[in-house]
Amino acid sequence: MSCHFGTNRLHQVAFNYNEKFTLGAYSKSNNCLFSVNWGEGVRINNRFYHISAFIGPAIVWGRKEFDQFSNFKYEYTVKDFYSIGLALNSQYFIKLIPKEMGIGFELYANINPKQTIASLRISLHLNNVK
Repeated sequence: MSCHFGTNRLHQVAFNYNEKFTLGAYSKSNNCLFSVNWGEGVRINNRFYHISAFIGPAIVWGRKEFDQFSNFKYEYTVKDFYSIGLALNSQYFIKLIPKEMGIGFELYANINPKQTIASLRISLHLNNVK
């Protein structure tokens, strides 16, 4: 979820949640990442589309799972972590209802020392500019 604001300089405040994708009915993942970030960026916006890109610092926390097999013994541990990262976000939306609502995709990355991630998301764009 992100909010953009500003006129000459564009800002973004965002909250992100990412989890490791697993397959199967009995699969369970304990890898997850939460982040809150502030970004500075640029935007091209008109009646029919919205394109933007942001970069800025992020506060990151989450849980990481570790699987180990050593000395003929299987070990599974889960550790919580906290870190500071760099968030990168680019967005492209086609507006289905001109100036109001659109659908598109986002490229998101969070680079940090604990759990770096990158994702492609399908997103909904809501605009209240009149």
